[in-house]
Amino acid sequence: DGSVTADERVTVYDTHVLDVPTSAPRTSGPAVRLASSQPTHGAFRAIVDAAQGEAVTVQLLDLRGAVVATLYDGVAPGTLSLAHDLRSGHAQPAGVYFVTARSARGTRAQRLVLVP
Repeated sequence: DGSVTADERVTVYDTHVLDVPTSAPRTSGPAVRLASSQPTHGAFRAIVDAAQGEAVTVQLLDLRGAVVATLYDGVAPGTLSLAHDLRSGHAQPAGVYFVTARSARGTRAQRLVLVP
């Protein structure tokens, strides 16, 4: 389902992927999940379970940790439903990306696979 497990968890610091530890503690940041099928041809919807009033930044990162898009940056009203299309505007190449949700509680990520 694209979930990042302990064996493939990505550690993200300031939007840069630094390492992929084989065992890492779970963070308590906002949960992020994809509501669209995987892999995708471009369009996807991310659901972020944030606490009401929590400052949240949701970004799409490539494998280098570079920010491809900022999907949300503000105070969450609670659960967020964010739609994005990797093929619109500046189209992205096929590959693996990560949707990250960051708050003061921590950061969580969900793997997204884009196919041609």
